[in-house]
Formats: sequence, C-alpha cells, structure tokens
Amino acid sequence: MVNLQQRHDIIIKPADKNLGLTIMRVSDYRDSVRQHVQDTQVYTPVVDIAAAISTACQQLIALVNRHPLSLEESVRDFVLAGRSMQHVPHLYGLPKLHKMPALAPPIITRPIAACHSWITTNLSIYVADLLEGALRDRQRFPTVLRDRTQLVAAVEQCSVTDATWLLTYDVKSLYPSMDQQQCAEACADAVRGSPQARAMVYEFVLFILQNNIVQVEGQYYRQIQGGAMGTNCLPQVAQLYLAVKWEGPIRRRLGDAFPALYQRFIDDGFVVFNGSRAELLEFIACLENELPNISITYSFSQVQVEFMDLIVFKSGPPGVDGQTLRVRTHQKPLNRYLYIPWH
Repeated sequence: MVNLQQRHDIIIKPADKNLGLTIMRVSDYRDSVRQHVQDTQVYTPVVDIAAAISTACQQLIALVNRHPLSLEESVRDFVLAGRSMQHVPHLYGLPKLHKMPALAPPIITRPIAACHSWITTNLSIYVADLLEGALRDRQRFPTVLRDRTQLVAAVEQCSVTDATWLLTYDVKSLYPSMDQQQCAEACADAVRGSPQARAMVYEFVLFILQNNIVQVEGQYYRQIQGGAMGTNCLPQVAQLYLAVKWEGPIRRRLGDAFPALYQRFIDDGFVVFNGSRAELLEFIACLENELPNISITYSFSQVQVEFMDLIVFKSGPPGVDGQTLRVRTHQKPLNRYLYIPWH
C-alpha cells in the first residue's frame, strides 16, 4: 500500500455502480476525463474565469432581489452566501467497468463535478428541497419512483399472465442530454403556488444549469447542455424533466393504452405491458421518438427482467391467469465486493 501511494504514474478510484476499487494509469484516466469536456455539444471553454464568477455573483443577487415576497430572509441569506463560495468544481470520473469491453478496454468514466463550494451550491440545495416536495404528489407524477420499497409494493400487487411482457429501459447519458430550457419549464410546471413562485423556480433552475462551470487540468468549461452530476438539485430536475416533457405527452397521447404499471427512478424504467410483441415495440418506439435528445437502451421478457438491484420475475404455475410478480436481489456479475471495512 505504501509503494502504491508513492507512485505517480497510477491513480486509484472507486468504480461506478459500487463495483470496487480500480487502479489506472494516470494518463489513461486524464484522457477519459478530458474527452467529456471536448464534447462541444455539451461544454464550451471559459476564457476569463474571473469575469464568469463576477457575472454569476451579480446574476445571483439580481435573481434574489426579483423575488422578495417568495423568499424568507433566512433563505435569502443562505442563497446569497453562495457569492463567497467561488471554488470552481473539479470534474472527475468514476470508471464504468460494466461499459468497457473485455479486451484492451478504453477507460470510460462517469463525469462528476465536485459542486460542494460553488456559487450555485446553496441555491441548488434550496431548489432541491422545493422540487422534492413537488415529487411527493403521486397523483400528478405517478410514474416517478421514490425508492425501492415503493417499487416492490407496486410489483407484488400486480397480476400478470404468461403473455404479459416485462420491460426495463435505461436513458442513455441522461444528465448531459437534457435540454436546459425544458428542464426549467418542467420544474416550474411541477411546483404549486402563484405564478410568481413558478417564475422564481424557472429562473433559479435555469441559472443553476447555465452556471455549471468545471475545471479540468487548469482549464475551465461551461456546460451548455444538461447538468453536472454532483449538482444538488439535478436528480429532482431530471425526474421532473422526464415526467413532464417526456412521459406526460406519451401518457396523454396513448390514454388507456398507456401501461397500467410504469415506474421510473431517474433514468431507469420498469414497465408491465399487456399486449402483443408488435404493440410492445410500438410503445418502445414512442419512448424513443418523443424527444430528439433522449434515447434508451432496453430489454424485455415474458419471464423475468433485471431492474436496478432487483430481479423481477413471474411467480406461479405457467398457464394460470392469476400469476403474481416477485422480486429477489440482483447481484452484478462484475461486483467483487471490494469494500474497505468500516473499522
């Protein structure tokens, strides 16, 4: 361990999905992180970081001053304290072992911005709390999963037949693919209250997303599409973006043909579908074609599927109409359980 610590040609990082620790060449790791900011559709260079920080601080003050009736004094002070938090987040990556080919794999990483002390951090914490309250409304957002327990309860109350399809999907690269303007619109639509309160949420979310600035090897980049993982409110923003701008139109268009059980946790979805294979593929096409920037990978079966850390399967003798769904824990094949003991 001491020898490894003294080496400067390698870097040790936890793998994505809790698959254990990884050891990589520093050059390979840096190349993988650099590839993210070289995507000109997602990032643009910031030439003058001092000017960018100054502008963001002025915009934050103007935002807060525009909504004096919607913010308590303690909240105003908390949000404005972000002006003194000017540590530009470092962009780092978690190696995605499950996405790498077995032979001579390139390093593929999940980009994460360390947004613990940035101008938008306190505002993002406040917005996350507001949006979390909106997401608790199950009548308005029935497709949004809160946790694993909610899914298990819904699954075990579902009756299926041999012909029922089980579908799971994953939205590809959700966070950097989201449209910032539509994200702000979705969050404003989701929050109950006066038009002024909704306008405030719209402006706050847009400000946070448009001021995602990261640094990589001393260079600065602004994210111009989507949001940075590590931003406090981004999970809630992503949930509402997909619920309002993606699933909402599909539900209204399909009406009663929309699946009776459809649940999604951020970018992972689970569907119980009754119909033919052709009808199932038509539904999948609806998911793939609703938004031009959203694409999915998917799998389906009439027996069992993997969803997050669960396996959902049919329970009961074949041919019986009243079969039920059950769950058991899914263990990823790559997981070596290489965790450092707590003691």
